[in-house]
Amino acid sequence: MLSRQSILDSATIIVAACTFAVTSVFLYRQLGQGASNRAAQGASARRENRPVESWTQQLESGHRMGPDSAAVRLVYFGDFACPACRSFAVSVARVVQSHPGALQVVFRHYPLEYHRYAYASARAAECAAAQGRFEPMYHALYAAQDSLGIVSWNELARRASLPDLGRYDVCMRDTSRIARVERDRTAEENLKIPGTPAVILDGVLMLEKVVSAEDLEARVRNARRIPR
Repeated sequence: MLSRQSILDSATIIVAACTFAVTSVFLYRQLGQGASNRAAQGASARRENRPVESWTQQLESGHRMGPDSAAVRLVYFGDFACPACRSFAVSVARVVQSHPGALQVVFRHYPLEYHRYAYASARAAECAAAQGRFEPMYHALYAAQDSLGIVSWNELARRASLPDLGRYDVCMRDTSRIARVERDRTAEENLKIPGTPAVILDGVLMLEKVVSAEDLEARVRNARRIPR
């Protein structure tokens, strides 16, 4: 038969164990909630629009489409195999068609590793750029996005009206990393941009929402003081 002291000692141990368990659960929840809050705050901070100090440098470093005198200028980090990038390119095309000469787009590469044909598409664009045909290849690649890997690279070159297909073939067979593409990727990573399409619009990195054709249209109208 247990003595009274043994019973008291056992009860004390049980109470202590329960207290420890409750405290541990409380601390775990508090720490978990704190980590979640910090992660949410960090994600929110990354998604806030913010000015880019190297705006002029960004403009000078990419492929320019549209005049330097355009009322609205933007830098666009894109991936030719990215569906959201293609949608943004369509929005840009709508505004360019509605307001010729009012919008300049400076394209910079950010091919994502998990898009199978992203880097090869960037190479095709650069091989075309070497012959002064970047913009036609830009449009050809986005138009054929669903067929990348099916439509031949030579066929895309023909669609972009490259003058020297032999030179283009030699360029496409090169398997080394492309200096301009790697420089553009580094620039995006330094800006801590979470993905593509990434748009710097008149010096402001737009992260709060996807920039739509309506947003660009409004910018152009305001910049040119065009009434609705």
